[in-house]
Amino acid sequence: MRARVILYNRESNSILLIERKKDGENYWVVPGGGVKIGENYSEAAMREINEELGVRITAQQLRSLFLAEEESEHQLFFYCEVNSSVTPTIKGEEASRSNINNQYIPCWVKIDCLNAIKLEPQVIRKKLISYFGV
Repeated sequence: MRARVILYNRESNSILLIERKKDGENYWVVPGGGVKIGENYSEAAMREINEELGVRITAQQLRSLFLAEEESEHQLFFYCEVNSSVTPTIKGEEASRSNINNQYIPCWVKIDCLNAIKLEPQVIRKKLISYFGV
């Protein structure tokens, strides 16, 4: 089980994604990660966003958006509107694992550019395009 957070900035009509450059591949992911034992999805979402990006959000800011199931993995995606368009730096485990062949690059991506990137898992792009009406 994984919890992910779509951080949305209405002013710039953008979402914060993490560009992954790994072993010659280039793709994008919604920030988030695994749910620990004893956590619910929203607790995991808040913890992961803080650990990965240093962004603090509250349960009141989170809205459950959709569930994505791929193979045996369940991922619950939350929506959180933010006012800041400052791009955070990667932190935590991702920062310590970063190297020339394994990069994590947070970036604001305009909603109307979602079709132009390789967003993983692929089902997410369609769901986001539908949600935002692009």
